[in-house]
Amino acid sequence: MKIKSSVIALIVLSVWALFSVVFIGWNAWQQFKANQATVAFNNGANQGYQKAIFDIAKAFSQKCEPLPLNLGKDSEGKDQSMEIIATACLQKPSDSAAPAAEKK
Repeated sequence: MKIKSSVIALIVLSVWALFSVVFIGWNAWQQFKANQATVAFNNGANQGYQKAIFDIAKAFSQKCEPLPLNLGKDSEGKDQSMEIIATACLQKPSDSAAPAAEKK
């Protein structure tokens, strides 16, 4: 029994198509998993940033005095810091301060 070349070509093309579909599907699945991991990492990082900002704001609003905030090192390697205070503390009248002039 002799196999025609068209049948062989059909088998080869079918195997090639099956291989291509499996490879493309596997590659898409790997990219999907990697993307999900990146999304989860970014969500966690954003939640951490939000919690840090909330914690800093809460700590600074509880004390009405300037508190130091370490900013890290600048491009020259020098430590950078600043003092911050809650704006609500700036608006509280001080016992020793003169009353602010009223605007007309």
